[in-house]
Amino acid sequence: MCKIINFRKAGISPLVCVAVVCFQLLVFNSWSQTFGGGNGTASNPYKISTPSHLVELSNYVNSDSTCYDVKNYKTYGKYFVMTNNIDMTNISNFIPIGISDYNGTRVFCGYFDGKGFSIKNLTIIDNSEWGAYVALFGRVDVASISNLTIDKAFFSSPHFDGRMAVFVVTADSLIMENCMALNCILKADVSSCAGLLETIGKGRISNCHVINAKIENGTGFCGLVGQKAQIINSSVSHSLFTGAGAGGFAGTTSGSLSNCFVSNCVLSAESTVYGFANTASGEINNCYVQATLSRTGVTNQYESVTVGFIGYSGIDKGEHGFLSLKVSNCYAACEITSNDNVYTYDATFGDVNILAAGNTFTNNYYLTHPQFLPAFQTNSPASGVIEKNETELKDAAMVASATNSLNHNQISPMPWKQDLSVTINKGYPIFSWQQHNSYVSTYYPANLTETSATLQGFVFTNGEPIVERGFQWRKKGTSGWTTIQITDTTANISHSLTGLTKGTAYEYFTYMKTSATQHGDTVQFAFGNVGISETIQDAVIRIFPNPTNGKITISNEKSTINNVEMFNIVGQVVGTWQATSTETTIDISHLSNGIYFMKIDGKTAKIVKQ
Repeated sequence: MCKIINFRKAGISPLVCVAVVCFQLLVFNSWSQTFGGGNGTASNPYKISTPSHLVELSNYVNSDSTCYDVKNYKTYGKYFVMTNNIDMTNISNFIPIGISDYNGTRVFCGYFDGKGFSIKNLTIIDNSEWGAYVALFGRVDVASISNLTIDKAFFSSPHFDGRMAVFVVTADSLIMENCMALNCILKADVSSCAGLLETIGKGRISNCHVINAKIENGTGFCGLVGQKAQIINSSVSHSLFTGAGAGGFAGTTSGSLSNCFVSNCVLSAESTVYGFANTASGEINNCYVQATLSRTGVTNQYESVTVGFIGYSGIDKGEHGFLSLKVSNCYAACEITSNDNVYTYDATFGDVNILAAGNTFTNNYYLTHPQFLPAFQTNSPASGVIEKNETELKDAAMVASATNSLNHNQISPMPWKQDLSVTINKGYPIFSWQQHNSYVSTYYPANLTETSATLQGFVFTNGEPIVERGFQWRKKGTSGWTTIQITDTTANISHSLTGLTKGTAYEYFTYMKTSATQHGDTVQFAFGNVGISETIQDAVIRIFPNPTNGKITISNEKSTINNVEMFNIVGQVVGTWQATSTETTIDISHLSNGIYFMKIDGKTAKIVKQ
């Protein structure tokens, strides 16, 4: 059976709803799908416009029988299009589209076109015993995913053998373009976790981006890139990486990576930290890293290594023979720190292992580091990797067509240009194709008390300058908004709002002004028994105050409350209560602050204790 719990996670951005899933499904012999219309053909695709349609797609794929030929899967050759933004906050039974468990493997094999719309507040916590796929799409093959943004996702798994990504866990064959993971949080005690997709065997990923991610124990974009896979014009930016290990773009790659970058990121981990790729063969061309790399663990040659661009070489006998590594026209501009200030085994560009015979480096650069002399873990610099100080790396000469420039011997139009605005990449070279995009998001407030809250938002543009940024707030239901301007120029902004009234509901949104004004979603919050409460099963049951600092009242409008159970975030029972009325009050003041799940006569909800 599956145990599903939803909640809006206060105090941690972004705003999320949580599904605790044991990923054990019933397999149906037949399925009658309707979605929002259509018949699944290219001329009349199935329409996906509501949360229930996504749930229906999940059930449709996961009720399939395990097949050894992709042509036998129900979605093979079928077309799906989104016709609206979808907010998954109130969904309590979402399971990834395509899973693998003891019943076998179910795979999405169709065409999914987001049409520029977003899926928001999609959250899954893997509570299985053995570790599961955690992503919008668990497994795909002979599939296409395009023109889709996943905004404010929260995924978590406690299993080391679990697998996690925002869009796709495993793609045997996939074409993916114009997709974005925005404001997503991945908390993984797993060995396979990545910001966009975890594994791709073959196919092409283009113009896909991970922006403002918070990733614990994972890689920014893709964990494993197969020999027949190509990733182009894609990026990871304004993201934070923590945990035992951290990687900027790819974990292991034997494919082709070109025109990709890691920008304005902080990678802080206990052991291995790599700016772009950990283990590599194949080709990496026209890529860059501009990030802060921080190793917090004890220095060890084999377990604690920081490298600005590439870790180890993946030279081996591949499917088509000998796999070497070719790196050309790339640079690493990294600030590298360590808790012990010992850099014996660290390197500004790559580990010494990648200097093995068969690997070639052409026209690459790295930012000098005061503790490092060479680019690699060796006593002498390598050919094809050139040291530059900050002034030289930002100079116009770096993007000229002369020798010792990134555009040298490249085909017109030249791929590199200066960051003249300085705001895009701190003045270091950028790609000519980098688009001028803007993003504005509002998070659920942090530090919520009876009379105060910390407003949180994200504002970013790599185009025209930002004239003004900040928040607008008001009491819910009143006219007029109070504006709070933020002078901080960072992408993540916050403001402490005090003097609030207990029991009153408030709402606010983030805004940014350039030549036009953009707004994030409006978020509602309150502390008290007449404000925002947790409502489940069509408003039959209400729980308030929520968040709480002690006592909770549970009210059922239609029937008597009998049994109440409360679980912590890893599924342990922390309290049970019995009642014989339509309203009861329980005291949880003895519990630690945090997120809890409540089951009330078989119905589930969330509680925030703070």
